[in-house]
Amino acid sequence: MGIVVAIGGVNKEIGDIKNICKMLLELSKKNIPKILYIPTGNNDHEEYSKYMADFFENNYFCSVDTLWLIKKQINNEEIESKINSADIVFVEGRKSSDFIGNLEQVWCRWKIEKCF
Repeated sequence: MGIVVAIGGVNKEIGDIKNICKMLLELSKKNIPKILYIPTGNNDHEEYSKYMADFFENNYFCSVDTLWLIKKQINNEEIESKINSADIVFVEGRKSSDFIGNLEQVWCRWKIEKCF
């Protein structure tokens, strides 16, 4: 496993987010890192997930893939393959306990912890 960076309480100002993202990308030590975005914490919200993919691709010229665990059909092999091929795994979270509880339930069902 690579480096794990846990971030919480991020100010939603774009400058703060860009600084954090820049630091994450530098940790990958890749010119064009592959990011896996996991939007389970926002209930696989498609519009916001597209925004995040565009944000990374347009600001940092990254390759972005999304791991849908709620709204799309997927199997364990695909999950493991996506996680293992990523340089950075970016997990979306929300303050709402409903979303966080959902994230924990979904990740347990798919045994995501085995991939890390």
